Amino acid sequence: MEPRKPDAERRSLVSLAHPDDQLLLEQALRTSQKSATSTSLRFRILGRDGKYHQLRCRVHLAPEAGAIYLVGTVEPAGADSPRVLSRLRQRANSSPSATAPPPASDFGQPARVLLADDNPVNVMVARRILQKLGYTVEVANNGQEAVAKALTGNFDVVFMDLHMPLLDGIEATVKIRKAQATVGTRTPIVALTAAAMAEDRKRAFDAGMDGYVTKPFKMEDLQQVMEPLLRKN
Repeated sequence: MEPRKPDAERRSLVSLAHPDDQLLLEQALRTSQKSATSTSLRFRILGRDGKYHQLRCRVHLAPEAGAIYLVGTVEPAGADSPRVLSRLRQRANSSPSATAPPPASDFGQPARVLLADDNPVNVMVARRILQKLGYTVEVANNGQEAVAKALTGNFDVVFMDLHMPLLDGIEATVKIRKAQATVGTRTPIVALTAAAMAEDRKRAFDAGMDGYVTKPFKMEDLQQVMEPLLRKN
């Protein structure tokens, strides 16, 4: 069977988007096709359950295969995957001509990490390790800054020191979780702390954290906690 033309793929994708999002999506895909670059998008798309779901994704173009590949996640977590997402993923996996998207993130680009820590030495070490693992890192120097950036920066994972000025990691996590609950999103948050007591771990998970790494840590420690969170998210 001959591959579909990119224009046909674009029309198929746009037809499943929410009517209010179709014009913006059409324009974004056309621009991406003309420039032959991948594009980050957020829009509502029709799922197999007949409902519209928020979709964060990155669009990859493969002109030689006549296809547009969509890699992303549905919000809220647990919502039925949109049929177009499933179909385009299958085409990407089965097409010998297509270039597979980078594996580091569900969005086809290096995962974006927010590193919240007020200690310059800890920041230097953690950032260096995360960058060696292929992730893009942005730093927050206190709890308030961590909350602001986590809610606006579209990060894949947040590493949160438990002891910071203005807001500690527990308080910052609670604020993030409350704000995200109102819009149905949930960014994974991992505690970074020198405390290894059982009650500290319990406080972190009770606040809504998804992982726990004790300082000092090695590259393997961050990698082990990152990979399942990225696959799950």
